[in-house]
Amino acid sequence: MQPGQLGAEFLTYVLWAVSAERRAINLGEISVSEQGRGKLKATTELQSFLLFVTVEPYAAVREPGEMLVLENAVRKGTTGKLFMLNDYKLVERSQYQMKGNSELTVDLKNVPIEMYEARNAVEIAQSRGADKYAPDTFREAQRALRLAEHALARKANHKDVLWPARQAAQFAEESRAVSVERQERIAAEESSALAAQQWAAAAEADRVVPASTELRARLLEQFNRILQTRDSPRGLVVTMADALFGPGSYDLRMDAREKLARFSGIVLAHSGLNIAVEGHTDSTGSDEYNQKASELRAQAVRNYLIRQGLSGDCITAAGFGKESPVADNTTAEGRQKNWRVELIVSGEPIGGKTGK
Repeated sequence: MQPGQLGAEFLTYVLWAVSAERRAINLGEISVSEQGRGKLKATTELQSFLLFVTVEPYAAVREPGEMLVLENAVRKGTTGKLFMLNDYKLVERSQYQMKGNSELTVDLKNVPIEMYEARNAVEIAQSRGADKYAPDTFREAQRALRLAEHALARKANHKDVLWPARQAAQFAEESRAVSVERQERIAAEESSALAAQQWAAAAEADRVVPASTELRARLLEQFNRILQTRDSPRGLVVTMADALFGPGSYDLRMDAREKLARFSGIVLAHSGLNIAVEGHTDSTGSDEYNQKASELRAQAVRNYLIRQGLSGDCITAAGFGKESPVADNTTAEGRQKNWRVELIVSGEPIGGKTGK
């Protein structure tokens, strides 16, 4: 399939390798001839990996998009340990959606594909706020694109067009990624600050009843407004459902980060609280996989809480694999419930010393 046939934002094919930890690595661009044939020689330091091909707006993308066209199959007779990677993080198509001419026709006889990719990259980066949140890098992308456009207009040597065009795409992708990260961080910080302000106001209004039982009840109510929470002898158990993570991964979704930011804002208002983060899975898959997956999810939550300002000294993280189910593992609904992360909040302020 030739560039642009799937939409103006999709111009090239990229080969990816995904590690057992679900980390995707761009192995390079697959150039397709007019006969529909393409070849790429690539190497990777990974020992265990999955290969697949996606259609992308430009070759410099850092994360694979959801337009997946090829995936490797395991040959009969392959030896060694197999890792099941049915789920891995893919960038939603909307992040690379162009806001310009959706009826673009690619003219490769007069304009090299790298020029179209560079134009795509700069436009997409700007649509994601790169001119505001990563201005220096975005200006470098614009400058490189202008050089490429000028070289193309004066019909310069082919290499004089390709070099700045490729630079423009690389700078644009870097500015897009930085912009997305900064916007997510700002949103989380604002949400955390708002939650802290709201809790501080409520705490001041209720400071005449400082008993631990009163505080415990208030925290139970506040946490329940964010995530399902129950009281237990170990402390307040806040449950993060499987849906708050990427499919089969330990990546926190945007709504999960927002909820944890609000949760952190409440906890920050009360010194002396401890948090035990515990990951759990269902009984499918190997014990080794379940243990590792539960640990990675628990650690991801702990790391995010620390980034929100909570002290790492009062937060522990552990994985328990399939050992503590809360539902029947023979049904899909039960298995989904068992995939969870629990945050046990305890400490002297609410009448308990530890959540361990």
